[in-house]
Amino acid sequence: MLTGAAHTIKRRRPILYVKNDRKDRSAALLGMDYRLYWHLPPLFSLNNFFDESKNLFGNTVSVKVLGLPKEAKQDIKLSEIQSASDERPGGVPAKTEAAEWGGGEDGAGEEE
Repeated sequence: MLTGAAHTIKRRRPILYVKNDRKDRSAALLGMDYRLYWHLPPLFSLNNFFDESKNLFGNTVSVKVLGLPKEAKQDIKLSEIQSASDERPGGVPAKTEAAEWGGGEDGAGEEE
């Protein structure tokens, strides 16, 4: 999806918030002159729309990346991604949203 918007992203320099659960896609994000940060929100929140208290997702997280233009002032308290080989921050469950829905730990086999 980002490749189709590359020209607009380069020209407008928006803040990016994208799903990034496949290691093979990290390199494309790193080549955009942005500072990237891991964001790993759990799929379940007690503060949900239906006030559902039962957590059906366990410790499953959704793997997201926050991207900010390098020229923007930043004071971010998230783990910065330096290279495509960077692992997710320590202590984060290996089980991801992609794995939960049949795509493997890093989303292999997941269709978009």
